[in-house]
Amino acid sequence: MDESGSEGAEWTQEHFLLLFARIKSSIQDPDRTLAYSQSLKNMDWKEVAFSPFSAEACQQKWTDVMHKLSKTRTLTELVNVAEDIVSNPAKNYKAHPEHPKRPPPPNAFFIKEHSTAYQMKHPNLSRQMVLKKLVRKYNKLPAEEKNKYLDKHKQASMEYKEAMQMFSKRYKPSQKTTETPEGVSPKPVLSGYHLFCQEQCSSTSTVRGDSFAQSAKRWQTMSDKQKEVYNQRHEELLSQYLDEMNQYSQKFSKVKQREFLKEYRIAKTMTDQKRKNKFPGEPEMPNRFGRTIFYKQQMLLLCKKVPNSRERLSTVNKLWKSLQPEEKQRYKMQASEEVVRYSMELQNWFETLPEEQQVIFWTKNPMKVKYLKCEEQLTYRPSDSEDELTQDSTDGELEEFCKGNARWHLETRVAIDCYCLNSAAKMDAYRNGL
Repeated sequence: MDESGSEGAEWTQEHFLLLFARIKSSIQDPDRTLAYSQSLKNMDWKEVAFSPFSAEACQQKWTDVMHKLSKTRTLTELVNVAEDIVSNPAKNYKAHPEHPKRPPPPNAFFIKEHSTAYQMKHPNLSRQMVLKKLVRKYNKLPAEEKNKYLDKHKQASMEYKEAMQMFSKRYKPSQKTTETPEGVSPKPVLSGYHLFCQEQCSSTSTVRGDSFAQSAKRWQTMSDKQKEVYNQRHEELLSQYLDEMNQYSQKFSKVKQREFLKEYRIAKTMTDQKRKNKFPGEPEMPNRFGRTIFYKQQMLLLCKKVPNSRERLSTVNKLWKSLQPEEKQRYKMQASEEVVRYSMELQNWFETLPEEQQVIFWTKNPMKVKYLKCEEQLTYRPSDSEDELTQDSTDGELEEFCKGNARWHLETRVAIDCYCLNSAAKMDAYRNGL
């Protein structure tokens, strides 16, 4: 293969990856554990060469690549690193050449000051051992002597902050924006807390890291009502984004719709639906069953003793079955008290809503109707044995349980309709017909 044929050829990503693969396959077994320089001498570049590049061209290109890599590893490891850099350029992104460097820690100033003299005094020690010895020596220094290096670190930190401010003004960071379809709002941040930090950081001229830390401290001192404002705004932005993306996906076929929603991670989950149905300031529903409270407590207590979640759940299940009826009754009473407290909080909150919002709440949350103290409230209550239904329950027990739930759901739907129509006569007619 003559070299002239490779002079005009350009190296593409595919050529680089092929070169790395052929180098790896050409490394002999005895050379795989040798240092880089020794194994490189044993490399047969004629075996590595491939069209349209000669052996000399491949060797020269590998030399060019190696100028950018550290040579403290084996040849096999270095080839893997080179493959990763070429295949994932974004992952191996380099910082801006003018980006200020963070100041070293205080002990680094001490090491820099004494390393040369210590190395000359102990020539047989490696550089790594010299560093370890000096670190130990610094740690044993009295506080008065350490202050000298602490002051140097503080001075370097102040200079770094000033340099970062100058750098931020000169090179304004480009905002990371996800490519959303035309006519769709940008994807909002993760939560109300992130929305607050985003607004605070954009309104200050300090270093981004310091500004974020200040925003985090400010968020911790805010009241629940102040936080709720940002949480509600985040919910509105997220709901608007999801609605627009789902509406935009209607333009495609069903197959493309699934691909589109999967690409943008907009699958309609139960969590999304619950979040959409939850109103701002609405009380959180507690655990309604004693067994659920017991499971939640024990899963937390046993998390270190039994790390595997499945094994831990099995252990907790056995513990629940071994409890005496009196102990189970205590957890059921605790759940009942939580439900009563929740019912009172929900009723107080519900009365603060405008009539239009009350109708919307009834329509979207039929399962919560029974917790409101209203004239149309229904008499159904979940039995104490509901949380006892397990895989060991008989078909008759399950059938009876399902019948009760089905009738209650029907009555609940009737209550909502009558409430919206504000017709007591229709309520009586429906009840007589059930």
